[in-house]
Amino acid sequence: MTNLRLLKISNVQLPRGLEYLSNRLRLLDWRRYPLKSLPSNLQLDDIFEFKMHYSCIEELWKGIKPLNMLRVLELSHSENLIKTPDFTKVPNLEVLDLEGCTRLREIHQSLLRHNKLILLNLKGCTSLTTLPGEIFMESLKTLVLSGCSKLKKFPDIVGGMECLQELRLDGTDIKELPVSIELMSGLVSLNLKDCRNLASLPITIGSLEYLSELFLDGTSITEVPSSIELLTKLQWLNLNDCRSLVRLPSSINGLKSLKTLNLSGCFKLENVPETLGQVESLEELDISGTAIRQPPSSIFLMKNLKELSCRGCKGSPSSASWFLRSPINLMRWSSDPVALSLPSSLSGLCSLTKLDISDYDLGEGAIPSSIGDLCSLEKLCLSRNSFVSLPASIYRLSNLQEIELEECKMLQTLPRLPASIQWILLDGCVSLETLSDVLKLNEHRLPLLSLECVDCLKLTGNYDLATLKILRICHCQTSTVVDGLMLVSYTVSHLLLKLCLKIMHWYGL
Repeated sequence: MTNLRLLKISNVQLPRGLEYLSNRLRLLDWRRYPLKSLPSNLQLDDIFEFKMHYSCIEELWKGIKPLNMLRVLELSHSENLIKTPDFTKVPNLEVLDLEGCTRLREIHQSLLRHNKLILLNLKGCTSLTTLPGEIFMESLKTLVLSGCSKLKKFPDIVGGMECLQELRLDGTDIKELPVSIELMSGLVSLNLKDCRNLASLPITIGSLEYLSELFLDGTSITEVPSSIELLTKLQWLNLNDCRSLVRLPSSINGLKSLKTLNLSGCFKLENVPETLGQVESLEELDISGTAIRQPPSSIFLMKNLKELSCRGCKGSPSSASWFLRSPINLMRWSSDPVALSLPSSLSGLCSLTKLDISDYDLGEGAIPSSIGDLCSLEKLCLSRNSFVSLPASIYRLSNLQEIELEECKMLQTLPRLPASIQWILLDGCVSLETLSDVLKLNEHRLPLLSLECVDCLKLTGNYDLATLKILRICHCQTSTVVDGLMLVSYTVSHLLLKLCLKIMHWYGL
């Protein structure tokens, strides 16, 4: 087989390998290669692609090996690989995939000086603690270090790396980014998610003029540098679960292309700057689980905003911190949060399709009647609040399809809902007395009605539910819970009666 150009071996047991391999091989694809190293007499002068996923290799070669034709080297999940070889004489390598090489501890310095490499994937190399001190890879487009959980430092950048578009450092142990990150000026996506020890960002991050995605989820940063205003192409800024974040810069209005801002879980964040309302491109804003009780009025004038989530904002921890000094007062603080303040007018949110103000301790009258002005609204989430009734203006929401009212334990009545409604969740609304205005006549194309733990529900009258497809009634403890509920057709395809031990009969089935 002296002229063999392509060799592919998979799921074949050859514990001793092969005694001879053609020196004219162009592609070698040997999944689960069984030996610790390559044969010492192997000459691969013409090799173009070298793939040995899940191999037993510990070291590819010793010293310097000239492989001028090699473009692709893939050794992913070779869990015995300890170190990378010297790449000085592999000048045309473009792809190096070492993902899942969990024992890899040493990266040869020649790798981070490679001129032609386009993709370097070291994802999940969990034994890797350090990289060579400097990096200059002028052709590199993608660098993946995700899940290198012991990697504590990113090397200094000593030359222009304008070609780099994606840098993934999520799940690493790095504490800071080098100031020289400005030399990666072509970066489009920077992922630092779950870098738990990352406490700050360098001011030079503002030099990344093409940055479109910035993921800082789960980091320990306390603030975002004001230089972020220079990131005029940034579209996604994720800061959810940044539990030390206390401030956003007023210069955030410089993010002219921002579409998504996620601040959920930043429980020390008490406010967002009024200038956020000047970001006209913003389409999704999530401040769920923050300490924000009064969003800036400018947010409610954002005509392009499509999704707004304020779920579970429980009030400022600092304003109530004096209670925490006494165990007696701890319960008082947690059960008496400052009430959410919504503006009297919501008409400025003319593009809003989803509004989530669940778990916000909204009392009676806290929802303004102007909610009926949200002409584009399709989904309204109001679960776990304390109001007794809802504004009648909800009927004007002609595009509303879903309304969630789970665990609204004080809710007694529902207003007439628009004919567009398709999904109603009333689980746990134990004070609800009637659905007469909800299921009135035959104007609803309602495919789903969920009634879980509605212990005291009293349904009176005959309702035409000819379009109902799914009916869930769970944990109901009264035998007359469905008396008078006449299902006038046999269209129900899913009927769930879970732990409804006292239900005696159904009419129309």
